[in-house]
Amino acid sequence: MWNLKCELENHGHEVLIVNTKDLRKAINDTNAWRPDFVHLHYDEYADIMPYISAPGAMTSHYPYLDYPSKRAGYEWIFHKFAQNHSYIFSLSDRNSYHFRDFGAHPELVWDWIYGIPPDEFKFDETPTYPDRTICLGKIEPRKFQFFLQSISDNIDFAGPLADSRFSTSKNHLGTWTRDQVHNGLTKYANLVLFSDGEAAPQVVPEALIAGCGLVLSEEAAANLDIGLPFIDVVKTDCSPDILVNIIKENRARSITMRKQIREYGLTHFGMPSCTKLYIEKIESIITGNS
Repeated sequence: MWNLKCELENHGHEVLIVNTKDLRKAINDTNAWRPDFVHLHYDEYADIMPYISAPGAMTSHYPYLDYPSKRAGYEWIFHKFAQNHSYIFSLSDRNSYHFRDFGAHPELVWDWIYGIPPDEFKFDETPTYPDRTICLGKIEPRKFQFFLQSISDNIDFAGPLADSRFSTSKNHLGTWTRDQVHNGLTKYANLVLFSDGEAAPQVVPEALIAGCGLVLSEEAAANLDIGLPFIDVVKTDCSPDILVNIIKENRARSITMRKQIREYGLTHFGMPSCTKLYIEKIESIITGNS
């Protein structure tokens, strides 16, 4: 959210981030600031929107929105989102479909792509490690890093550990700082994200802007042109041998297309253009022209 705040301020807007677990304080602090618009990013706080004095929108970051069988216990929150009269800024067209299918008014659902600040990410035309793949993000069961670690010696992992099955003694780079993310992604030929649930993972457009090809599970491939030669999408029940071969072939293709990959990332996910659309949408809501 910080990057979006800074980009909005660059456009002349004042931005306040309210970050508290106290619902009453969240309502009071927000209303006291007398905002023109409010954007809620915490699913479980959907109940506060009727008490906010400004028009607003909500965004869910829940990874299993697209998979009803996996969202047990979340249905009541999903229902609040869908039945709320606020706008829903959805992180993918797939999420939007499920919100509408669950009863959200179609005109209140908007596909929102969160932009990536391009200047923060180093880009090298030639990767430092052309024969290696990076898997970046929290190491947890739904992302199957322990499985990837067991099938390939050519994948490096960066992220905090939250899965006891994963071995930190094999190709684990520890937890990267943001500076390491900004400078380290471009060293690799491609990125793999093999997850059984994602909304719109930020690391995917970050990798594109850094020049990396992508090997993704279907669940992690939102908002992408999956027909492009540097993007491979696989099922989570893909056999190990096939997956290893896809990752290897993607590396080989991607290192020859680095400029094209980056250009695609900048065009579709660059923060300047995405923020422009975001501002235009908010202004249309405020003026009643949406």
